[in-house]
Amino acid sequence: IAFTLLEIGLGCGMARGVGASAHMWRTYFGAQASIHIIELDKRCGKKWLATNGSKVSRIHVAEKGEKKELISMNRLIDIIL
Repeated sequence: IAFTLLEIGLGCGMARGVGASAHMWRTYFGAQASIHIIELDKRCGKKWLATNGSKVSRIHVAEKGEKKELISMNRLIDIIL
């Protein structure tokens, strides 16, 4: 893995295009990127992961105001979107 990318949100709640950018990042960067998504909508994140899990390294589900997971990942992230 050459670098780690963290994207905030899958786009849950959008009429179409949920997770479209995760597909784009995987296509563009290929296997050299460790792609992480942080999503507040647990149900949407799990549903998307069940059918698209190979596109990302991990989905982190965080409640509003919960910062522990992001803080612990901070040193590992190269790009935040």
